[in-house]
Amino acid sequence: MHHPDDYKVQSEPITPEFIVHQAGNHVRLIWRVSFKCAAGYVPISFIVDTGGMNYFYFSEPAVMVLEENQVFVRDDNGNNYVRMRLADQIVRASFVDSPTHAKPANLIGLKLLFKLQLQLEASNTFRFLTEVPWIGV
Repeated sequence: MHHPDDYKVQSEPITPEFIVHQAGNHVRLIWRVSFKCAAGYVPISFIVDTGGMNYFYFSEPAVMVLEENQVFVRDDNGNNYVRMRLADQIVRASFVDSPTHAKPANLIGLKLLFKLQLQLEASNTFRFLTEVPWIGV
């Protein structure tokens, strides 16, 4: 459910990847991206989930590495979020644990897909119109 290099702190961000994984009739869109942290960058893979209403759904390993590397921010009300720098704004992206049926995968939901402008292409590929070299500030 994840890439072998996910959750390992690296000195440089990975180039975001847009992967279409097909096994029989089952097709998944997977996005790999790095999160900026104090020690470098942490790559994580996400299943693109149009049914998920939050920005992010993190698995237990993702929560552990992102907490350990101080990626999460807490507001005055005690809500945790991830800060994302986009071209024209900084987004406070909320997250929750991955739902039981999806564990141990990480998911990105509809709120993030709208922000990043998901584009499905005729050649069985996808991309985001908003470029995100890594997540963080």
